[in-house]
Amino acid sequence: MIEVWKSSMAKGAVIMANMVTSFIGALFSTNKVNHKRVRRQHQAPSNAYDSCHDHTKNMATVTEVIRETENAVTLVFNTRLPIDYRPGQFIHCHFYADGELESRSYSFSGIRSDGQHQITIKETSDGYVSKLINQTFREGMLFQVSNVGGNISPTLLTSTYEKLVLFAGGSGITPLKALAEYALEETSKPVVIVYSNRTHDDIIFFDQLEALNEKYANLTLVHVLDKASSKIGSQGPMNRAVAEQYELLGSNNLFVTCGPGGYINAVSNLLDGADISASSRHIEVFTSVNIPSVPLPPMAKTSNGYTASDDKAKRVEIRDTGESFVVKPNHTILGSAAGVGINLKHSCQAGGCGECKMKLISGQVRHQEPNCLTESERADGFVLTCVGVPTMDVVLESTTSSVH
Repeated sequence: MIEVWKSSMAKGAVIMANMVTSFIGALFSTNKVNHKRVRRQHQAPSNAYDSCHDHTKNMATVTEVIRETENAVTLVFNTRLPIDYRPGQFIHCHFYADGELESRSYSFSGIRSDGQHQITIKETSDGYVSKLINQTFREGMLFQVSNVGGNISPTLLTSTYEKLVLFAGGSGITPLKALAEYALEETSKPVVIVYSNRTHDDIIFFDQLEALNEKYANLTLVHVLDKASSKIGSQGPMNRAVAEQYELLGSNNLFVTCGPGGYINAVSNLLDGADISASSRHIEVFTSVNIPSVPLPPMAKTSNGYTASDDKAKRVEIRDTGESFVVKPNHTILGSAAGVGINLKHSCQAGGCGECKMKLISGQVRHQEPNCLTESERADGFVLTCVGVPTMDVVLESTTSSVH
């Protein structure tokens, strides 16, 4: 039986649940911290950011560091050149550390009224840049920003739907909070935020989410915890019964999911079990950035149903540039291109954001599933190079600025 807890701040019931291990596992850390604003005073590496004084780039200057949890911070910054983005999107960021350029993509965590911008970064055990930011960044530091991207934006809300259901895992709340704020302000349709974490202290934006829950009668906030919290006083498993209790699985609802790969798979399985159509789902995967040319598991058939022939290397040609390269059996297009010095546009490298999307002119490509391609994009011949494996020689064409 699930016990309902009523916050003194919140307008209604907020369910805190024990997350079963198979659903979220040990994806989120267990550090504890009070949710308040502080600035880190650690010293950055001695020669970090030296190359940032290149005024041909769009420079960003940190104006404030807000500690959200023990292992998550929000960077508030302004830029030399204006940037245009919508709630839910991310921006490509470039950091110089010890003379090396490190590039990552981070989601905007809201639209500010003061003309500044903000992104939120959660430190991960294998994340070199996320550790650098969480442990050393302070007011006045510089980094570079470039193009904006991401499929999560208010454009999703132009479709016909009854209820907006947002599944967030860990730092996946960052773009979804921004999208929820927009939806609540601009529409009167019901919005449900289902936010999964390991413990109460891992909840990013706890106070802000509570304030939204208090302000908007059409918002339902559902917290799902792997570990019970005495601070909240309620617990219970997150399962199909809970989803049905809040009428989350309606066929006319719009579902947006963001978080680590394991969390995405768990939510996808839940939606599969409810026969939710692919056209009603949108995902964005958060993962550490690396482009190893390592093989994906062999697959007997592609999502289009044809038998894959992955025992021989395939040749890929980029029609825009005339460049070509060889892809080893079961290796991705993006990883193989990077291995020979060809830079294709990309971001998440997990099939979750769509930044690496290219048009298939000839040949066949299979994908690791699930990914963010819509049914219409698949029908139009678009492929994702980060999780796409050619099953024969292929010719690709970039979408807008796909090669850089």
